[in-house]
Amino acid sequence: MDKQTKTKIKNLVLALRDDLEKEMENRLDNIGIYLEKEWKDGRSLTHLSKDELENRKRVAAFIKREEKIGLDQRKATSEFIKEASYTWINRLLGLKCMECRGLIDEVITTRPEYGGRSKRHRDFRDKNPDKAAQPDDALIACLFSAFEEVTEEIKVLFDPKNEYSLVIPRYPTLKKAIEKINTELDYNTFRGDEFLGWVYQYFNSREKDRVFEEVRTKKKKISGSDIINVTQLYTEKYMVRFLVENSLGAMWMEMYPDSQLCNKWEYFVKDPNNSRREPKPVKEITFLDPAGGSGHFQLYAFDLFYDMYLEEGIIPKDQIPEFILRYNLHGIDIDLRAIQLSALGLYMKAKSKNPDMKVQHMNLVSADAIMLDSDILEEFLQEFKEDQTAQELIKVIWQGLENVRELGSLLKVEEQIDDVIKRQKDKRLDFFGEGTGKGWEQWKRDLLAALKRYYEKAAQTFDINKQMFASEACKGVQLLDLLEQRYDVVATNPPYMGRPNMGDDIKETLSTLYPKSNIDLYLVFIERCINFAEEKGYISMITQQSFMFLTLFRFTRFKILNETFIRTMAHLGPHAFEDISGEKVNTTMFSLRKEKISNISVFLRLIYENDKSRILKAVSTGQCENIVFKINPQNFEIINETPFTYWINKKMIDIFSNFSYIDNYAFIKTGMRIGDNEKYLRQLWEIDKQKIGLNWFPYAKGGGYNKYYLLPDLVIDWREEANNYYSENGSHRNPDFYFKEGLTFSSISSTGFSVRYLPKGCLFDSKGSCIFNKNVDIFYLLGYLNSKFIDYALSFLCSTADFSIGGLKKIPYKSPLSETEKNVAKLAINCMNLKKELLQYVINDSGFKQTAIQWGYNVLKEKGGGV
Repeated sequence: MDKQTKTKIKNLVLALRDDLEKEMENRLDNIGIYLEKEWKDGRSLTHLSKDELENRKRVAAFIKREEKIGLDQRKATSEFIKEASYTWINRLLGLKCMECRGLIDEVITTRPEYGGRSKRHRDFRDKNPDKAAQPDDALIACLFSAFEEVTEEIKVLFDPKNEYSLVIPRYPTLKKAIEKINTELDYNTFRGDEFLGWVYQYFNSREKDRVFEEVRTKKKKISGSDIINVTQLYTEKYMVRFLVENSLGAMWMEMYPDSQLCNKWEYFVKDPNNSRREPKPVKEITFLDPAGGSGHFQLYAFDLFYDMYLEEGIIPKDQIPEFILRYNLHGIDIDLRAIQLSALGLYMKAKSKNPDMKVQHMNLVSADAIMLDSDILEEFLQEFKEDQTAQELIKVIWQGLENVRELGSLLKVEEQIDDVIKRQKDKRLDFFGEGTGKGWEQWKRDLLAALKRYYEKAAQTFDINKQMFASEACKGVQLLDLLEQRYDVVATNPPYMGRPNMGDDIKETLSTLYPKSNIDLYLVFIERCINFAEEKGYISMITQQSFMFLTLFRFTRFKILNETFIRTMAHLGPHAFEDISGEKVNTTMFSLRKEKISNISVFLRLIYENDKSRILKAVSTGQCENIVFKINPQNFEIINETPFTYWINKKMIDIFSNFSYIDNYAFIKTGMRIGDNEKYLRQLWEIDKQKIGLNWFPYAKGGGYNKYYLLPDLVIDWREEANNYYSENGSHRNPDFYFKEGLTFSSISSTGFSVRYLPKGCLFDSKGSCIFNKNVDIFYLLGYLNSKFIDYALSFLCSTADFSIGGLKKIPYKSPLSETEKNVAKLAINCMNLKKELLQYVINDSGFKQTAIQWGYNVLKEKGGGV
């Protein structure tokens, strides 16, 4: 999709949102529910009818539900306004998409020949003259009739009885929204599979900007609904195709190597190992996206499954769409709006293959249940008063789903349930087994039936809280149904969020469930996706590249290498996402097979390529071999902590195998972390020279690319009050190395690695970490570390712009011959002295003597020349 079209979609979505949110707030005001002030008592709203009062009661209870998870009334009301607005946007755009595909009569598209109405609106008025006489011209009734027509098949979006349907925009707002939809975008835009994904991306764009700004300026921790706002990132079309083709497609080709389907796949990478596996019916191949978003992976997987069914030739063609939705595709997301769009997209995809089919089932679950109301839970447990095990299982489910709205598919409720079942099996051989014991599947059906009975009973007594309890519980059980299964293919673009930005509840839960990978959400998802996959199943993901190299993320590398085989990895680097500029997000795509084997993996190096989609297509046809690396991942183990240095050549492999690490010959130490630089650091020229070396000292804090020599231009306060602060604030790091002679370097540099001499009497920062002599000449180290060989070695050890201590410690090192050591040290000293000579002409350097112009003037004057 071109940039101009995406801009139009964004403008349309945000305009619709502004109009509908304002309207929703007005409609709530009318029923005494306010955003900024205390709500009215329902009994005082004499202008409302009995039905309107009942609806108001349901809406109020629904908003109060949000308060039970920690939101104040204003925030809970604001969330309802936003969600209701988005549901209406999804409905209106959904109807437009369906009519553009010829799946329903025109509901949104207006035409002059119908009096400026849609065909369905015109026909509805003719059949219902009493409604046509209403002030809204029967538009609202017409829309609800359309909702009811499709709600049986796609209830999650169009259900006219859910709480968001109880607050209805007025005629002028709906008329204006329909007019914008019909005029802002062209017909073909609504037909594209990508359209709904961009709607989802842009609806939250303002919240995303707001939260990131609060994280940056206020150090805000991310939790609750903000997780949705900041972690959604539209997955580009080429990424989805690459990942699905090299997982689901790869599995098919392993089962049927003579299949011609791969000729249709533009991003399929052939397996150099010609791997094989036992065939299985297409109906039994399961696919999960555990962070589904608006369903891009499932939509493309649908296409592959459809062709696979056709090639298999067992299921009648007209039944294939229903089989795909019922048996093959599964999706989970913490955002109901995403599930709405996923369901709509799959509905339209299925209907495009067979317009006459009835969609009866989709395996899509919104992980947004609120499992509270302990008093009601205790009452509900009486439904199972004769079965103590059932009561224990229900309590485990409730407790296990406590943080479901924030963590969704990351929760491991199924493991807690397995523990209960195992304990009971040890006591009773017939429990969930053969004989008289009740099977787990039957038990779940009984639980859902009991919840439905409880809901119906509550409805008869008009107990809204109990109805909501049962409804939320059903969602929890449906989620559990997907969590306990294992899948042939797990494919996703997981959310990215570092631990420092996580809210406390998320941190605590992830620390318990994922003690080694909770550094970032995407690492947790890698571990969870491996867990979700069947043995020999595929895990296909796009994530940040940091896990490939950083010491802190080594557990993820170990897990991948010890539990899976890397079939294909496309190292994209920066600029992979069209909507993200600069170097902010460096990414990689990979397809893993869940089995430990020694084989050849295919790595694609696209970090310097701009048109990544085109290059990946070329690779699929045997071109661009210069970016293709075929390597056994066991080679990664040659380098300590196994960074994924797939582009390493044989000579470097030998060097890393036979050399020692520099850590055995030098100390590499991080420096201070002050915490209040503005108070305790000064530029060198700001402090009286007489004080430097007494209570102010030169302070190395990184800086730009500079080799061999550059004295620090900062000084640090070393008076008593400052030292007290450093001690109390935990600022000190490696104090035994303060004031010693050494080498310093910038920990972050996009230009390259550069080391410079640091004389005695200096201190150093974490951004200007230092290297100290252990048993080798410091000036030899200065020359060695500034060599081209080290630049090349660091391309494997520190493949990002961050030169970490862990990476530097693994620099290969071999003790030099005595003469070599002396010669290199001498050359390094010469380079250092030359740099000193140059710096005496730099006006802001501490060694400044005169400008280059002054020097030239003096030289000419000494020679008696003209000036």
